[in-house]
Amino acid sequence: MATYSTIFNQQFGSSNEPINALFEFDQDFTGDGSNDIQVTLSLNPGANSGTEDMLGVAFHVANNAVSGLQIGDIVRSEQSNTQTLSTFNPTVVIGANQVSDSGPLNPGFNTSGSGSAEPYDLGIKFSEQGSGEGIVQTATFVISKPGAPLDKSLVENTNWWVRLQSTNGGGDSAKTGGVIGTITGGPTPNPSIFIDKVTNGADGVNILVNQPITWTYTVSNTGNVPLSGVSLTDDKEGIITNFSGDANTNTLLDTNEVWTYTKTGTAQAGNYSNTGNVTGTYNGTPVTASDPSSYFGAAPAFTIEKLTNGYDGKDILTGQPITWTYKVTNTGNIDLTNLQVKDDNGTPANTSDDFVVGSIASLPVGSNQTLQKASTAITGAYANIGTASNTYTDGSGNSTPLSATDPSNYFGANPALTINKLTNGFDGKAILAGQPITWTYEVTNTGNVNLTNVEVKDDNGTPLNTSDDFVVGTIASLASGQSTTVQKTSTAVAGPYANIGTASNTYTDGVGNHTNVSATDPSNYFGARPSINIEKVTDNSSVQGDALLIQQGSPVTWIYTVTNTGNVPLSNVQVTDDKGVVPIYSSGDTNQDGKLDLTESWVYNASGTAILGGYQNIGTTTGSYTDGLNNPATPTASDPSSYTGVRSLGARTPGFWQRWTDVWDGNASNDSSFAGKSDFPTSDILLSPYSAATVDPVTGQTALGILVGDYNRNGKTDAGENTVFYTLQEAQTIVNANQKVQQDVRYTIDRSLVASWLNFLAVNPAPTGDMNQAITWLQTYTPDENGDGKGDGNLSLQASTFRVPASSPAWANATNTYNGLPTGEAINGKLDYYNNTGKFGTQPI
Repeated sequence: MATYSTIFNQQFGSSNEPINALFEFDQDFTGDGSNDIQVTLSLNPGANSGTEDMLGVAFHVANNAVSGLQIGDIVRSEQSNTQTLSTFNPTVVIGANQVSDSGPLNPGFNTSGSGSAEPYDLGIKFSEQGSGEGIVQTATFVISKPGAPLDKSLVENTNWWVRLQSTNGGGDSAKTGGVIGTITGGPTPNPSIFIDKVTNGADGVNILVNQPITWTYTVSNTGNVPLSGVSLTDDKEGIITNFSGDANTNTLLDTNEVWTYTKTGTAQAGNYSNTGNVTGTYNGTPVTASDPSSYFGAAPAFTIEKLTNGYDGKDILTGQPITWTYKVTNTGNIDLTNLQVKDDNGTPANTSDDFVVGSIASLPVGSNQTLQKASTAITGAYANIGTASNTYTDGSGNSTPLSATDPSNYFGANPALTINKLTNGFDGKAILAGQPITWTYEVTNTGNVNLTNVEVKDDNGTPLNTSDDFVVGTIASLASGQSTTVQKTSTAVAGPYANIGTASNTYTDGVGNHTNVSATDPSNYFGARPSINIEKVTDNSSVQGDALLIQQGSPVTWIYTVTNTGNVPLSNVQVTDDKGVVPIYSSGDTNQDGKLDLTESWVYNASGTAILGGYQNIGTTTGSYTDGLNNPATPTASDPSSYTGVRSLGARTPGFWQRWTDVWDGNASNDSSFAGKSDFPTSDILLSPYSAATVDPVTGQTALGILVGDYNRNGKTDAGENTVFYTLQEAQTIVNANQKVQQDVRYTIDRSLVASWLNFLAVNPAPTGDMNQAITWLQTYTPDENGDGKGDGNLSLQASTFRVPASSPAWANATNTYNGLPTGEAINGKLDYYNNTGKFGTQPI
């Protein structure tokens, strides 16, 4: 058997991938009795990076002698022992000048290229394009022609084309050509050796620190003669003796053998490189080769710093915005990608509520990135943990989980105050006006943080006016849960009083947020001002008042009216008189509770007989009150009352009063004309105490005259009194009998009434009921001058309209009544009888 070897290295593609070609002749490889040619094509080890896939070969034969040729015994392999052999079933096409990718016969791979010799005579497809079905890096096939021997002349002076494709994901494709010229005898010895060293199957990969390392040294004979004394050393790892591949165990590195050496270690941090060196000899001629390999020992690491509003452990007001920052720093020696930052949401034992803050796409060595998450401060202590995590995978597929955590915390400050304000230790108590007041303001820190400089103020009882508010005091320090009391003194005022205490503070948290804290509480009391009043008068039939003239010997009744002039009920009310009479309770306690209430007037009575001359006695009343704080008070009041007892003059006729006008003209200068005379008054009856300045109820002006119906003789029309007013001139005209107006009986009854009233003013017992009926009768039949719904007694005004003739039923009729009143004639008869006799019967009400 003869051999011929060569290297195909004509570059027609994007890269040059030399092909070792071995031709074996003069041997029957098919067993048919005729010599065949066996061809072995293999990827030159110097060009083999481990990912080349030999797709096929196209070639010529001498003189295009393809008739009867066969291709068989195709054997394929991959050289690295680390790849997958192609699963493609090889195919063959044969046709003189017909094999090309665009010719009649398509070999199934590209045969074109600048300078290529297509079309070819034969094509063999070893592998499918692409990385999914494996690769072919060595292929052997036999060219035969059954019944006819083949020799080297078949392939002399022919062109060859080898098509390769990278399977590492790159786009390189190799199209390597070769030319076989005249084949002489045996090959010239050409010893050569090649080494390919990889670290974990590659060069320059990242490998995690402490991960296992396997260095693989692939040694191949790139010459054409066997090599002996093959030795492998590593510049860092020393002599390497562990190998495989000496298929015939002859200790020679044959041209068709590949020896594989291995060495293991452990990855160190940082860059690491070592070199494999191989030596061999042929007939004393040494050959050497070396190949470096490197890796980077990856030590991935990072830290995370988590802060709350830029700090840890600060007080932050409840409800204020929170910004958590998560600063992640690459502290390792390798760039990182796709780091995830999460937060445990303050529940480290519960992962279901953890939330993702964000992801960091790229984090180079030594750099940092900060992510943020917004929230709102809650009350009380709060802590959460930020976690940065990543899974790093090195170039060899080793993975390691990485993680870093950092807690952050704050205290959710919820400052709060309460104030309890009391007046003398209570609220709502009655306190005697003038008694000392002590307001207490108990301030309690009901929040969860300590407070300083808490100010306590009072609104001074004027909530709508802040200008008079006063500061009670300042509490320098008030711990959470602590209470402190400040005080203010005053004096109770009368009546209801309420004021409001306010505790206030401005709290600033640890990051500069402010909030105003305030609490208010009102307190009130009732300023009790117990007071009592007594009004004492002489009640003599229809006449009540003080300084009255009372007929000697007539009965006198003193009326003591006791009223509560304070603002609280009084107990134990007593009434006494300094002259020995005993006042007896009569009425007034409407609710019968035994207390003189604010709305009540209690009436007491005492009686006696009028004596001659001046008389005065004093009524005194007392009561008692104890306030809500047991402070007692005894209010008291007194009121004098007097009268003058006079002898009765006896009733006088209208004629008397007509003749003696000096008695009732209000002029003291002419009183000597009657003073001292028997049965005359001692002075003018219109002088004091019956003031001559009488108030006209029509005009409201004062004038000298008589006010008929003014039974208390005070010169004005009091509530409950029904009066008619005449000036002195009108009254003197009325009592003049010559001045009667004919056909108007109003003058008749009016004359009798004025005379009866003068007899009353002269301190004679008088028929007040009959006089009241006469007043009502006149008001019915005289003009209403002031619009009060009743006539005012004026006889001359509109006389023709209001005139009452003697024939009128209002004056006289058989029943003696008209329109609900006695007739004028009946009333006049009673008054005239009184004026002439001084007597009168039972009086109408």
